[in-house]
Amino acid sequence: TEAASWLVERASLLLVDGYNVSLALRAGHPLEEQRRWLIERMRPLVARGSAAPVVIFDGDGPAGSRRDTAGVEVRFTAAGTTADDEIVFAVAATADPVLVITDDAELRARVRAEGGNVLGTVHLLGAIDG
Repeated sequence: TEAASWLVERASLLLVDGYNVSLALRAGHPLEEQRRWLIERMRPLVARGSAAPVVIFDGDGPAGSRRDTAGVEVRFTAAGTTADDEIVFAVAATADPVLVITDDAELRARVRAEGGNVLGTVHLLGAIDG
């Protein structure tokens, strides 16, 4: 938890693999409820002044982005683009410290190959609650 908190505090960009995290921690709940829960869980990071999280979900329509009232950015990918690809593109596009939250082994490897850091979902919750 301490190491996770250290990484979260120092990342200039915090990318969250939306459905990977929500399905791991809220399986069995409707997707809308999972999304709302995950966005609410990210708000304490914004309140503490950590890197504002960007939660990326797979979309099935036009891409879109919005910022919730607490400062959490939420993105939906365009049809044909996965959240994984969007995350890797974002990591590759910056030289700043990036932290990606996912349990997806393939995405973890792709992010690391682009120079990003990765934390699993349980570690993220520890950093938020700790």
